[in-house]
Amino acid sequence: MGGHIEPRAVYCAKKPEFAQSCGSLSCSGNLAALTLKGHVFAVNGTVYHADWPESFPQPPTDQDVVPFEAYSPVLATIHSGDSPITDMAVRHQVNDTVVAVVTDNGHVYQYVIPTEAEPFLAFAAAPPLPVAHHGSLLVTFVEEYQDTLAVCSSTGKTVSILHRGEVVQSMPVIRAPLGVTSIGKLILIVCSHGVEVYELDGQRLYCKARIDCGRRRMLSISRRHSPSGRFTVGSADREVITVDPGKGTVAERWKKALKYEPRFLLDSVTEGLVVAIGMDNGVLVGDRSRGVGGARHGQGFIADSRFVGADTRDGRFVGLTVSGHVYFSQHIERFSVGH
Repeated sequence: MGGHIEPRAVYCAKKPEFAQSCGSLSCSGNLAALTLKGHVFAVNGTVYHADWPESFPQPPTDQDVVPFEAYSPVLATIHSGDSPITDMAVRHQVNDTVVAVVTDNGHVYQYVIPTEAEPFLAFAAAPPLPVAHHGSLLVTFVEEYQDTLAVCSSTGKTVSILHRGEVVQSMPVIRAPLGVTSIGKLILIVCSHGVEVYELDGQRLYCKARIDCGRRRMLSISRRHSPSGRFTVGSADREVITVDPGKGTVAERWKKALKYEPRFLLDSVTEGLVVAIGMDNGVLVGDRSRGVGGARHGQGFIADSRFVGADTRDGRFVGLTVSGHVYFSQHIERFSVGH
């Protein structure tokens, strides 16, 4: 793992109020995202928004942690409720970011965060979606359609399509969903040993393909696709696997990429680059095409505790840990050798 990494490539801030309660730790979703002008976090039943830091003040010593307010002095609450948030999705538009959140009791909310105005609630699903015992909901925007969400129930084994807060279709899926994302009209659901690919044609939803990813259980899927339309999924065998939904095949395998199983995978706008975050507190940035023969490539950093959410966009990275630490990077791709 060669290459030069500039000092202070990653910045860390602490806000005690961002620490997650035990009830929130069982969720399988992603609780952090980047917006056009900043970032959002889901902490228990509250969603916060803050602008991207204009500067990153240094701590007095290496043992000190900068208060979050020193990076982002203005923190807005865009959602507050009694039920924990289980997953969150974002859609970037020309002048605003749309954020969808799903809660432990089956509620679905969609907020708009304009670049030059205050955030506001756009839609809320009523009645709430049914949630099976010990289950949770996962959500993604259907890329091809405006104001359209795909919401999966992890134990109910269903996928529901919501348009402007109204359920327009629901159908069962073969295996319990562990993650969901979208490209165009396609909805990709990662489950047990592979990825189920569904297509939404108008209001008609049908299963288009099932991609077998191997013997070991799949655990996670990237929130967004690479420029070529490929997605990254992670297995219990610590593999970072690239799937091509257009061809319905596995394109590449990066064996033993992480020390522990992958919790979050983030495909970059740089083709081939992936940010992989383990179940521990490790972050790895590398080119998946170099993971040949079981070799581990790339560089990264170690956080204070495990992540409950992370996102990357246009080189920026933000991540939230269970202890309430927030990690920022303005050039996350510089961790990768050759980028």
